[in-house]
Amino acid sequence: MHGSDAETAPEDREFSIINNAKIRNLTIGVNLLLLIELCVAMFFAAQDPENLTPVFFSVFLPLLIPTIIGTIIAKRLIIKHEKKT
Repeated sequence: MHGSDAETAPEDREFSIINNAKIRNLTIGVNLLLLIELCVAMFFAAQDPENLTPVFFSVFLPLLIPTIIGTIIAKRLIIKHEKKT
């Protein structure tokens, strides 16, 4: 069985555990940030019930896009850092 835990050196497992923790923390942080962005967009959209959908998307999408791009970049940096060590 190639790549099993029994064949992995202890140092590799330690780095893997650290990076898993980093990615888990990144995921938790991004989820919290998305919830905040959703609440902000809903708050502004609720101010104008006649135009709820356009207002929601005009607020939410500009917040969402940088969050997704930043998440992708951060995850790639974490994985890149793991491969260097």
